[in-house]
Amino acid sequence: MVYKVDVDGMHCMGCISTVKFALSEIPSAKIISVKPGKVEIESPEDIKDEITKKIEFYGYKVKEISVV
Repeated sequence: MVYKVDVDGMHCMGCISTVKFALSEIPSAKIISVKPGKVEIESPEDIKDEITKKIEFYGYKVKEISVV
């Protein structure tokens, strides 16, 4: 599954690095891309809740997660 995540508050390279680090803590997640406000992640498992928990733990807000 590929997850497209809209993230509020992620605007600079520091934010991008923080979110990449947060997502790297999910064992089954393969980060496809991280851009200001947008993340794409691939995983064979349902990790929606984990994505939200990791990103929001670091102070950002997940606006929407869609699966494509």
